[in-house]
Amino acid sequence: MGFRIFALIFLVVGLVHDYKRDKGQNVKAKVFHAACLTVLIFGYADSFNILRMLIWNFDGIKEHFSTDLGLISGQIHWFIYLAHPAIAIIILTLAYQMIRRVDKSRMLLVKLLPWAGLIEVFGFYRGWIGAEDSFEVNHGIIILIGLLFFGGIAMFIILVYNSGFMKVFFAIGQLGKTNTTDTVEVDRNEQ
Repeated sequence: MGFRIFALIFLVVGLVHDYKRDKGQNVKAKVFHAACLTVLIFGYADSFNILRMLIWNFDGIKEHFSTDLGLISGQIHWFIYLAHPAIAIIILTLAYQMIRRVDKSRMLLVKLLPWAGLIEVFGFYRGWIGAEDSFEVNHGIIILIGLLFFGGIAMFIILVYNSGFMKVFFAIGQLGKTNTTDTVEVDRNEQ
């Protein structure tokens, strides 16, 4: 939890600094941008704990996550467990680059989020099935719940960052402009 708080403070400081460039403009984009980055950083900042556990107890973690559970083989669970921190670190890196409105990072994040959402769904599934006091629920329903929740979050963020107002917001950040009139007109004509 400590790293998560530090990461969120760093996010706020970075956004406050960046938002001064076009103070009073692009308010809608700024609010959505801050909300999406907060969700991403809050969700993935503690993934460094997975790396720490892998370093300190690799064999024990491998044994735990390599067991068959539910409909999914142990090998797939192990692969998902290893992929999670890798994708999380990439997402965190992209999120921090996006504080400065790096458009390439926005585009990469949009491509990576469906994969991250899928990994989260299977992590959710494993957690539910592995819980000893969980309700007996059909495996398909568990996966559907995970898809609706994690897929919904990922889809919302993708839709936000693919929207016209966010593309304009990132274009302004790349150009360093504070007058958005010309940029907005060009973007509307392209759509």
